[in-house]
Amino acid sequence: MSATAARLNEKCRVSGCTNFSQPTLMCGKHYQRFKKTGKTESINDLKPVERLLKKTIKLENGCLEYTGTKTKNGTLRQHSYKGRMWPAARLSWFLQKGEIPKGWLVCHKCDYPPCINVDHLFIGTPKDNTHDASRKFRLIHGENHWWHKLCEADVLQMRKLYAEGIWNYASLGRKYGINESTSARIIKGKLWKHLLAVV
Repeated sequence: MSATAARLNEKCRVSGCTNFSQPTLMCGKHYQRFKKTGKTESINDLKPVERLLKKTIKLENGCLEYTGTKTKNGTLRQHSYKGRMWPAARLSWFLQKGEIPKGWLVCHKCDYPPCINVDHLFIGTPKDNTHDASRKFRLIHGENHWWHKLCEADVLQMRKLYAEGIWNYASLGRKYGINESTSARIIKGKLWKHLLAVV
């Protein structure tokens, strides 16, 4: 038997492949893939988490930016898994950390939505997510809020007048056209929190 004929009876040299090799020492599938891409592995041969991470760019701050498919409006990054599209960060958590309780969200510590680094993610309820956003001043507040009745100068003046002891919650509410409970919440710093350092 010639050397070429003997090689045709050997298995493909790519690890895990059971096809018979061609004179190239690889099966036809792996040889064509190698010729086209310079690699023998396919993205479909990878584990789901490896497929997901293959579509990332590591940023200086440690974020793994997912570069795959976006939704039509471009806000949410998605990745296919078991026949359906998943939000990329949610899938990253699921594949690396496990189940996500029903109704819970995968939130970002880094506040960078394309990031899928599980060290930058945490799971929480919608309330936890809103609290996190509020704590980091990412929610619209103060004069930027579309329902605001007061400006920053009004709030600072209200706090000053209350501190002088002349005005109470009810009288300040009447003066500025708001109710007494809102006036109390402003004075106590439960509303317009971002101005507490100014007083």
